[in-house]
Amino acid sequence: MTLEDCISKKEKKILKQIGEDYSREECIQIWNEVRGGLRNRVPLGFWQKYNHRKYVFFEFLKEYQQDNPARKYPDSNDYRDKENKISGLFAVYGDSPYEVLKGMGFTNPNEPHYDETLDKTPWRVIDRLPDGYWDEKDNRARAINWLLEYTCKAPEELIYDDIRENGLNGICHHKSRLYELLREAGHDIKLHDMHNMTNSEKGWSNKRTRFMAITDLCSKLNKLPEEIVSEDLKNNGLGGVLAMYDGSPTKLLKDSGFNVDLSSRIKPVGYWRIKENRVKEVKALAEKLGRTPNCEDFKTHIPSALTVKGTYGLLEEADMKLDYRPMGYWKNPENRIKETRALVEKLGRMPKYVEFMQHMPGAIKYGTIPALLEEAGFEVKHRKPRGYWIKPENRIKEMRALADRLGEVPSLEFVMRDLRSALTHKTYKELLKEAELE
Repeated sequence: MTLEDCISKKEKKILKQIGEDYSREECIQIWNEVRGGLRNRVPLGFWQKYNHRKYVFFEFLKEYQQDNPARKYPDSNDYRDKENKISGLFAVYGDSPYEVLKGMGFTNPNEPHYDETLDKTPWRVIDRLPDGYWDEKDNRARAINWLLEYTCKAPEELIYDDIRENGLNGICHHKSRLYELLREAGHDIKLHDMHNMTNSEKGWSNKRTRFMAITDLCSKLNKLPEEIVSEDLKNNGLGGVLAMYDGSPTKLLKDSGFNVDLSSRIKPVGYWRIKENRVKEVKALAEKLGRTPNCEDFKTHIPSALTVKGTYGLLEEADMKLDYRPMGYWKNPENRIKETRALVEKLGRMPKYVEFMQHMPGAIKYGTIPALLEEAGFEVKHRKPRGYWIKPENRIKEMRALADRLGEVPSLEFVMRDLRSALTHKTYKELLKEAELE
């Protein structure tokens, strides 16, 4: 007599409920019986078995996608829906739609149903990410870099509405300042570069934020904190915080935590009326800049001197000549081309907007920065408008144009180089199929 002969039918049923696995057909039958009211609930320990969850989930997903062709994956409400009778499976994965899909292998490249979009950018297809997802620095950095690609924006152009409109609100619970998120994602961005942010978004009420912004500004202008004047703050996007202190840089520095001798900022009465003092300050400024100061330099560094003498008067006293452009200089295309090329050569890269404004502001009146660079013979890659890559006809047009340029079906390497943004919406194979290039 075997052990099996000694076990009653009831005991066998209990052992199967707890210890043995059901087949796929049995799992689906049990689930359908529960949904149809033929069973009160699934057997004890049913959802604890991975195979049971897998069999039922894929059957549920197939039915869900047939009933909801516009949606790829179920959301939290679908799992909790009493008619679906699948809340037990959902509870095993912490009531997280993402964890369910991850547990089913959708983020595993070795699985046939691997979903790269879910793996790399889950916020695009999942309504609720698991607790702690945004605690990971890599996840936050990947999301910010995706957002820049998706919105076709430069880092300094990003605003909070971009985050809110693209389902990334959770990021801000960990890094409330947008520029901190950008820096964390590898972008060398300073707070004063973010011209599109409102003063409230920049968070000037926070002492640490003010301290970081002024520190960045000192680094940018190559100045000590005690050398910062009102014009420095106003010309670099910090006019809002200056206004909070009645236009006083001294009050701002003191309240932002800078331990400097603020008395050195205040010259004695009549200081600038003495010629020797003006000459000394102008020569010191020229030595610091490495060139002859212009009117903007005087406004930035020693504005009080201009109340006594104008730009030409100050330079004449110090035996210097002003390096200025004659009237109509920038109207001549040859001058713009010459100056643009010289600036690119000096920097060793394409200039930013701030650098154009610093070195050749007069040229901006005669064209945008991309236009000036193209005029000088430089190749400029124009950004696509927002939402460009969402439209299938645009992706098809760009893929076919790339194939025509190459004279063959573009490889993944060329698509990543020239049409990287398209890969945020479709995989490489899907792009080829969509453009009928297979």
